[in-house]
Amino acid sequence: MSASAAAPFGGRALSVLIALGVLLMLGFLLISGFGNALTPANPLHPSATSRAAIGFAGVRDLVERLDLAGEDGDAIGDWDHPGLLILTPRVDTTPEQITDIITYRSSSELATLVVLPKWAVSPAEGNSDWAEGHGLLPIGSINAIFPQVDDGMRSTIGRTGPAETLGPEGFVLPATVQATPLDPFNETEARNTVVILTDHPGEVYLMTDPDLINNIGMKSAANAAAAIRLFGELSELSGPTEIAFDLSLPKGADERNLIQLMFTPPFLAVTIAVFAAALLAGLASANRFGPVRREARTVAFGKAALIDNIANLTRAAGRVTGGGSAYADAFRERMRTRLHAPPALDGDALDAWFDARHPTRRYSEIDRRLRAARTEAALLNAARDMHDWQREVQG
Repeated sequence: MSASAAAPFGGRALSVLIALGVLLMLGFLLISGFGNALTPANPLHPSATSRAAIGFAGVRDLVERLDLAGEDGDAIGDWDHPGLLILTPRVDTTPEQITDIITYRSSSELATLVVLPKWAVSPAEGNSDWAEGHGLLPIGSINAIFPQVDDGMRSTIGRTGPAETLGPEGFVLPATVQATPLDPFNETEARNTVVILTDHPGEVYLMTDPDLINNIGMKSAANAAAAIRLFGELSELSGPTEIAFDLSLPKGADERNLIQLMFTPPFLAVTIAVFAAALLAGLASANRFGPVRREARTVAFGKAALIDNIANLTRAAGRVTGGGSAYADAFRERMRTRLHAPPALDGDALDAWFDARHPTRRYSEIDRRLRAARTEAALLNAARDMHDWQREVQG
C-alpha cells in the first residue's frame, strides 16, 4: 500500500480540520457560558429592548436620539456606567439581585434608579411579541422584590389615585398610581412615585410606578420631556448626564458559571495562558525530528527469512527432532544424483558406496547419527557433518 493511500488527509487539510475543531469548541464553550447574555430579552419582560406596553424601548430610543445614551449593561458585572443606571427588574427578580447592583454602584458613588414592575401580562394570542394585559400585579409580589438599602424601609408600596400622590414635576400620572410614602422611613408622609433610598453619595432612587417612563407613559409628550429632565437631575452627582439601562435583570440573569469565570477577569489571563501553552505545544510537535521510523515487517523478504520462519514454525510445533530421517533420505537421493551412483544400489549398499568416496569420514556413520538425533543440538551437529562430507567429496 502506498503512503498516499495510507494517509487520507494531507498535512494542510489536517491542520485546517484541527483549527476548525478548536474554533467550534471555543464557540460551544462561549454559547454554553454566555448564552443567557446573548439571548435577546423577552418582549413581555420590562426590558429596555421590549416594545410591548410594559417595555422601555420608547424612552431608550428617546435617550439615544438626544445623544444621552450610555453603554447598557448586558450581563452581570456591567455596572460601572458613570451616569445614571436604570434597573427594570421582573416580578420574579430577587431582592438580592437588585441589592448587589445598587450596593456596588453606591460604593463607587454612582447613581441608580430602580423602576418596579406593575402589570401582569402574557403573550397575545397569535403574536407572542405582543403583550396581553391581565391587570395589576398583586401588591404583595411588588413588595417581595423591594430592595433593602441601609436599614431598610419600614413601609410598603400601595396604590392610590393621582390626587393623593405627589408625582415628579411635569409627569402625567396614570389613573391608578403605584406609590410609596414621600419619606419611605416615615409612613405618615404623603405618597410619591419617586423617592430616594439613600442619603449619601451614590444615591439610589426608586420609581414605584413604571407607567411614568415605560412605553405606556411615552405616549405622552409631557412624560417624555419630564423623563429627560428627571434623568438629568438624578445623574448630577454621578458626573455626566448619560443614561444606561441594565439588561441583565429582565433576562433573569443567573450567577456566573464556571465557563463565564474562565472568560472574564481575573481568570481570563489564566485561560489565555493555558490556550497559548497548548498552541505552542502543538506547534512544537508539528515538526518531525529525524527520519520517519518505519514499522518493521512481521514477515521479512528473502529466502533466508522464509527458511527462518519455517524453522520457527517447526520449532513451535515440536517437530524439529522428527525431521532427521526425512532430511537424511532427501540428502541421500541428492547425493546419488550428484555423484552418479549406480541406479541398482540402494539402502546399505548405497551407504557403503558413499563410504568408499571419502578415505576418513564415513557417510554411513553420519547418516546413523542424523536419524538417531533426539535434540535440536544433536540434529544440527549431524546436519553440519553431512554438509562437510558433501563439500569434501565434491572437492
